[in-house]
Amino acid sequence: MKTAIHCLVLFIIAIIIHSQPVYGQETQILSLKEFLSVVIKYHPVVRQAHLINKMAEEQLRASGGQFDPMISYRLQDKEFENKKYYRLQNLELNIPTWYGIDLNLTALNNTGPLINPQSTPDLSQQIGFNLPLMQGLLMDQRRKSVLQSKQMLKMAESERILIVNDLLLEAITVYAEWVLCHQQKMLLDSLNQVNELRYNLIQISIGIGEMAPIDTIEALSQWQIIKAQQIEADQKLELARIRISNFLWLQDGSYYQLPAGIIPSDQIFPKVNTSNFEYYLSASDSHPEIKQAVNEIKMAELEKKYRFQFMLPRADLSIQNLSRSFQFGTGAYALKNSLYSGIQFELPLFLRSGRGNYRRAKLELNVRQLNLERINVKIKNDIKMEYTKNKKLILQSETLAQATRNLETMLQAENTKYQNGESSLFIVNQRELRFLESRKQLLILNNQVAKSSWQLQHLIAGLEEAIQFAAGNE
Repeated sequence: MKTAIHCLVLFIIAIIIHSQPVYGQETQILSLKEFLSVVIKYHPVVRQAHLINKMAEEQLRASGGQFDPMISYRLQDKEFENKKYYRLQNLELNIPTWYGIDLNLTALNNTGPLINPQSTPDLSQQIGFNLPLMQGLLMDQRRKSVLQSKQMLKMAESERILIVNDLLLEAITVYAEWVLCHQQKMLLDSLNQVNELRYNLIQISIGIGEMAPIDTIEALSQWQIIKAQQIEADQKLELARIRISNFLWLQDGSYYQLPAGIIPSDQIFPKVNTSNFEYYLSASDSHPEIKQAVNEIKMAELEKKYRFQFMLPRADLSIQNLSRSFQFGTGAYALKNSLYSGIQFELPLFLRSGRGNYRRAKLELNVRQLNLERINVKIKNDIKMEYTKNKKLILQSETLAQATRNLETMLQAENTKYQNGESSLFIVNQRELRFLESRKQLLILNNQVAKSSWQLQHLIAGLEEAIQFAAGNE
């Protein structure tokens, strides 16, 4: 009878330990891919990141407005003590160009007995241009603003990638913790069933006089230890489910609370090759932080080029063709009747403002170049450290997996010896606790390997690409 009971216990224990958990019909699995797709589509941080691009586009549009043609109309009318002095009308179209030349087209109508003698009476038209000869010829505020806005648009895209990349890593980390808590809960649930069954069967054996009463206390103590760990694992699982809900939002922008019937998938490894070290080093060259640093250098170079202009004298040339009506030449307006021209020249004697701003721009450029070198070295070193950590974790996990299998074999052997009366329940329980701790540690290590693999993708800002790759291969 004793042998039969022990055989039954061992048979059921083996089934429970090696079987996969069977979920109810209402249980649904939320895979990592599905979870991250929701995060990418609806999370407020992702939406905010996309708005950064929109803002940069609008900034570029606004700076480009400095080259919009401008039409203006001015009317001056003076009448005093029933005497008409003058009426001056000026309709002007000004067309800025990229190379610093401003074209203008003006229609004038000056009437009255007391108009300024320098003004052309009656109807007249003029067409001409203003040209900077030195300062502002190669670079001016308008061109600098547009070119820097283009760089800011590129920086905005890099910033968007960095923000989304950081959010995805945080979401993956939280999901991995949810998976670990679920796996530990399932492990403890199965061992709890084993110990509950063992306790009940030992009570039956004691009732028929085949076992000592002290075995009841030994079995109960073991069951209580497992039960306490099960309660703790259940608490951690509930907290992990709440943390997961922080990343779940609906299309209308409302928050979504994850129901209790939804469980995670065990498949949390990225579907990318984490064994190619050279791939990660080469991919780091196009890292968004490096792109941002490069764009900051280009903006500093534009500022330096702009500030150099103030080291030059200011010499502006203005030429206007005046006529009673426009005459067409070969492909352009022909100069006719009269010409209005002028030149303006300015030169600060000490150039202190120009020299100070130019040298400051040069120093700012040096700062940006040093920052690029620092970021480049930091990213590559971070990749080296994480890659080394990943390989060591994999080796550690493989070693512990072998040890866990050995502990499971020893547990089964101890159970057999106990069945034959060659061992005690105390030793069986100790074997079981060692197996439990090793199995829990193995789950933790496997989870760390997965998170480290995702961290490698994060270090090259490739989480979005890795997720899209995984989605395309499922």
